[in-house]
Amino acid sequence: MESDSRPAQTPPFTGVIMSPVRVYALVGLGLLVLYGIWMQLRMRDDPELVFLAAHEGAEWIVANDAISLATRPTGHNARGFRVRLSVTKSVGDAELEVRALRVLNVLIDGRVVLDTTSSPARWKSAYRIPLAPTLTPGDHELTILVRNETGPAALWARCPPLGIQTDSRWEASDDGKNWAAARLARARSEPVIAREFPAPDRAFGDRAAWLALLFAAVAFAGHRLADVAAARARWLTPARWRWVVLTGWAALVVHNLFILSLPTGFDVGGHLEYIRHIIENGRLPLATDGWQMFQSPLFYAVGAGFLRVLQRISDPDTSVLLLRLLPLACGLGQIELSYRALRRLWPERPDLQFIGTTFAALLPMNLYLSHYVGNEPLAGLLSAAGFVLALRWLKPLPGEDTRRTPWWLGLLLGLGLLTKVSAVLVVVPLLLAAGLAVAPATSVADRARHLIRSGAIVLGIAGAIAGWYYVRNLVHLGRPFVGGWDLQRGLPWWQDPGYRVAGDFLTFGASLARPVAASLVGFWDGLYATFWSDSLLSSATLASAAPPWNHGAMAAGVLLALAPSVAMVIGGGLALRAVWRESDAVALITLATVAVYGVALLHHALTLPYYCAIKAFYTIGAMPAYVLLFVTGVAWLTRSRVIRPITYGLLACWAVTVGFGFFAQR
Repeated sequence: MESDSRPAQTPPFTGVIMSPVRVYALVGLGLLVLYGIWMQLRMRDDPELVFLAAHEGAEWIVANDAISLATRPTGHNARGFRVRLSVTKSVGDAELEVRALRVLNVLIDGRVVLDTTSSPARWKSAYRIPLAPTLTPGDHELTILVRNETGPAALWARCPPLGIQTDSRWEASDDGKNWAAARLARARSEPVIAREFPAPDRAFGDRAAWLALLFAAVAFAGHRLADVAAARARWLTPARWRWVVLTGWAALVVHNLFILSLPTGFDVGGHLEYIRHIIENGRLPLATDGWQMFQSPLFYAVGAGFLRVLQRISDPDTSVLLLRLLPLACGLGQIELSYRALRRLWPERPDLQFIGTTFAALLPMNLYLSHYVGNEPLAGLLSAAGFVLALRWLKPLPGEDTRRTPWWLGLLLGLGLLTKVSAVLVVVPLLLAAGLAVAPATSVADRARHLIRSGAIVLGIAGAIAGWYYVRNLVHLGRPFVGGWDLQRGLPWWQDPGYRVAGDFLTFGASLARPVAASLVGFWDGLYATFWSDSLLSSATLASAAPPWNHGAMAAGVLLALAPSVAMVIGGGLALRAVWRESDAVALITLATVAVYGVALLHHALTLPYYCAIKAFYTIGAMPAYVLLFVTGVAWLTRSRVIRPITYGLLACWAVTVGFGFFAQR
């Protein structure tokens, strides 16, 4: 492979060399291992964590019901499972081993031999039933009734001596009269809505001709792209390009705002209800007062004030529509923060600043999230700002004064926590930065004092700003935070699939064939589809209610997104190497930010076994970190004169399909 002949540039993750970086990295790795062990124990034993663990000799089965994107109310959800068997001789000491989610009745020829109604918390433990008293030679029917109040009914059973094992040969029924083949719990049923939208391969094929021309043109120009960018840097600077990108992005979103209907978006009705509650009652609600009222209040307080102003100058519907300007501003802020991070870490590479800023503007999860009223964009912006300020702390420019940085970080963290509790995740990279933002020769004792002092400032200011809200919850609700899924709110609900299996976290690929509602299929497919497209259709449960995106272009972009995905993975690998070889503090907090958000999302998906728990935009606070990893990967790929044009061509094709895909159609 021929190397690039240009002089080597300073990579972003090699400017701050401190030996404690490895210590922090190893501590983080150890904590991840401990977390994994703890979750393994919970998956095996904790009845509140709905994970159907594999057991030898049989499969978990469920009724082959239609998959729905709708939220389901809790209540009596019962299914019957049956299998017929023929016994030719005495069964001896044969036992039936059975587990069920959550309570069960075992019947042999209509006679109840086991009832676990009084012990639903034991559902992960096996019950053993001696069969000798009930199974005589002849034909019999084994029926097992399973009931689950908060999800689907699932069954696992086996008796090796009699060849009994739950599998697809069993039948299931919801009324005891109409029976159909059961489905293996690990075999996810594809929702019908997924087939009502273009498949990526077909969408890509329909656009293959002009995509090939675009690829060829950009790949040809890519040989000289960096040189041209450097030659014209006097008039087309990254700073000016950033304004072009921001203007174009804002124009696209404003165009879409007047096309998307008011109900469009994730839980928009609940968010608007929160804002109206503040306006009408003059006080903040409690988590028990409404669907989204468990959320922290800052966004809604700001939204209430903004809506009051809008109502004075426009009609009610237009006022609500213009509330979308708040998330739009947050989306613009994310692009600006990403540009500032790139400028700080790649000052000598304007070409990479161009590419990274454009990538930030076209990141699909930021694009579609910025169209809808909700607190996620503001929470993500505040967390991302904390990350970028931490970069400034670690890698200040000559003459920059960073002495007040902990105070600003405390302010951002406090406002973030007052917007959404997930802002607590940024505490990890902020404290890492506090421990590393000292001179390399600083003693261990002085480092510890700096960490304690700076950390106390950050956490103290954050607590002073946001603590009152969580104390209020503690006083009124008995705990500082109440989740939207908490049954004690008095708003019981559940969603498909309603359980997790190991395959949810060990497979990937379905999103490349059918991205819509891929969160129902598995964790990685759900992340990929919601990161690179609006795969959950902005929470629409019917195709007719989906946002009027260009779904064909968006589907083609899902396949082309493999190119920036590869760049991000390479960037992550290079950052890991920089942490270990160069003790790079910037690389460490970048990886720590992505890892903390990733583990939190994994934990959320494990403990809340619904498709709504798998949304990549829950990690929007890590957006500048994603951009840095992407650009680091691109920098490595474009060192080669062979791979460089291919990289530019693929990225250009992806960028154009994203732009077309999110241009709403009337």
